[in-house]
Amino acid sequence: MIIAISGKAGSGKSTIAKELALELGYKLYSIGDLQRKFADDRNISLEELRKLEKIDKSIDIDFDNYQKSLSEKEDNFVIESRLSPFFMKKAFKIFLDCDDDERIKRISNDPKANRAVEDSKNILRRDIDDQTRLKELYNFDFLDTKNYDLVIDTTNMKINEIIDYILDKISSTKEL
Repeated sequence: MIIAISGKAGSGKSTIAKELALELGYKLYSIGDLQRKFADDRNISLEELRKLEKIDKSIDIDFDNYQKSLSEKEDNFVIESRLSPFFMKKAFKIFLDCDDDERIKRISNDPKANRAVEDSKNILRRDIDDQTRLKELYNFDFLDTKNYDLVIDTTNMKINEIIDYILDKISSTKEL
């Protein structure tokens, strides 16, 4: 089974994907991690990469082709990406949502994000930028919850509660 996790910035996508993969004994793929590595390899910031993605569509297309190839050659993995529900047709698709204030708090406390609270507010705009870019590229709205099998508001939930909830929903719809 492929489990594709998408959602808003700061909703817990990376954390939940990692914990779910551990719980299931599945491999984990994170497009965000690949983007960070891509940026690091070129000595640019993630923000600079995001600006490049707006003008150079080939960057998005390379990441997207990688996702497509995964779904064609592998099974039993968790992938965390805004577009994975689009590319992973046979996946169980999950969207994570969260209150904006909580998202800002999470992002500003994330050592990987390395941002001050003021900067974290700007990251909320990234959802809209990504939504616009992905609609232009693929006519896919990652914020439209109709594209998902399961939508979870993570605002007031603990990680283990979210994992248990997902496992319960998966087991009631598909065999693991």
